[in-house]
Amino acid sequence: NDILEGQNKDDILNGDDGDDRLHGWSGNDILNGGNGDDYLSGDDGFDILNGGAGNDYLDGGMNEKDRYLFQRGHGQDIIDDRGNDISSEYNDIVFEGTNLTNAVFSRSGNDLIVRAYGTDDSVTLSKYFDSSARAHSFNFIFDDKTISYQDIIKGNYLSAQTGKSGYGITPKSLLNRDLLTRNSTPVANESPAVASQAQQLASAMSGFTARQDSSLSGMPDQIQQFVQQNNFAAYWGN
Repeated sequence: NDILEGQNKDDILNGDDGDDRLHGWSGNDILNGGNGDDYLSGDDGFDILNGGAGNDYLDGGMNEKDRYLFQRGHGQDIIDDRGNDISSEYNDIVFEGTNLTNAVFSRSGNDLIVRAYGTDDSVTLSKYFDSSARAHSFNFIFDDKTISYQDIIKGNYLSAQTGKSGYGITPKSLLNRDLLTRNSTPVANESPAVASQAQQLASAMSGFTARQDSSLSGMPDQIQQFVQQNNFAAYWGN
């Protein structure tokens, strides 16, 4: 378990194995946590943070552009960063080796959770939905496409938070009438109460706009059971 401190220069800090603490201080630093549950802090400058395997806490530093790197097997990481509200200075979150179509975006309280690899790997952006523009100053970069906060709040990507069953219903899938985003668990029997919740979610999402992202707080937190496609077909008029 290492504690590594940079200087007021451009540093490269490598934690390797163990639960490490890396602090870059000033300068444009590169921080690699390696294996283990690491704490990485870039502080001032344009920093590149890669937590590696393990559940890491990543803070590139306030008000300046930073870059976060993720690959399959990175674990369940947390980003706590307030960037710059100038779009050219947004932080970059890079998901290497996967496409946007593989990613699921969900909201938990004021946090945004991104699962990009179809596994238990996740990135939680702490307080992403706070009112401050700096809280959501991130670009999400995939192999095939880059999106930003403006894309997410339009309702094209944000899903209802999934429960233990691993199923979520996204606005995108509703419009395509492709109901379920499957992770692992077999489908359970339909529940009328869940079907009703899904109807309410569909209704809310049909009127969702960039100015209505606060309405997400009223949506069902979990949809854990199977919902027959006929329920939504009736809603959409088919």
